[in-house]
Amino acid sequence: EEGEAILEGIPLLLKEAIMSHHVPVRKWFPFLFPEVIKANKMREKLTDISLKILRLRREKEKETGKAIDLAKDNTLVARILEAEYESEMHRAADVMTFLFAG
Repeated sequence: EEGEAILEGIPLLLKEAIMSHHVPVRKWFPFLFPEVIKANKMREKLTDISLKILRLRREKEKETGKAIDLAKDNTLVARILEAEYESEMHRAADVMTFLFAG
């Protein structure tokens, strides 16, 4: 389900970002455009997936009882969890960026 959401959501969000840039009224009055509403729902869904990835990684750390050792676990998620962020939403935004990047 999450994989399908990512595959469906990324092109939709990219298209909407371009459209909103060229037609700013789409951002100001999203209720007039069904595509904007769909893109906003998809953005929320992808944000939830990103937060879930972070939560699952933290749960894995708690289960093992070991802190992240970046020498052994040199993954992007481990690096994101170790870095300082203003909020969890900023951290999730970075995860989403890497999902977009592939």
